Amino acid sequence: IVAHADDRLSAALRFIRANFQNRINVDDVLRHVAVGRRTLFNKFRAALGRTPLAEIQRLRLERACDLLKDTDLPLRQVATLAGYADRHRMLCTFRKRLGMTPERFRSRGG
Repeated sequence: IVAHADDRLSAALRFIRANFQNRINVDDVLRHVAVGRRTLFNKFRAALGRTPLAEIQRLRLERACDLLKDTDLPLRQVATLAGYADRHRMLCTFRKRLGMTPERFRSRGG
């Protein structure tokens, strides 16, 4: 559920949540809410403490973690379903954000 006093911020968050797995980027969000880049970034920082891109990346990582915990899907498919461009991009994100590979994450049970 996305609720916020700022209608454009709410619209941006809804769009991101509905589309993060489709490999969207910040420009797609900007087109959807018809607001300037600086304005959108300021709204995100004030409300969430992160940028629109960081929110997209957070949701992708969260989805990948859920898929790794709950399925036996191959890593390539997990990456695609989570919105990553490829398996390597997901691997880099896991190493940077979690300090481990997706394989290690899965073997530890999340």
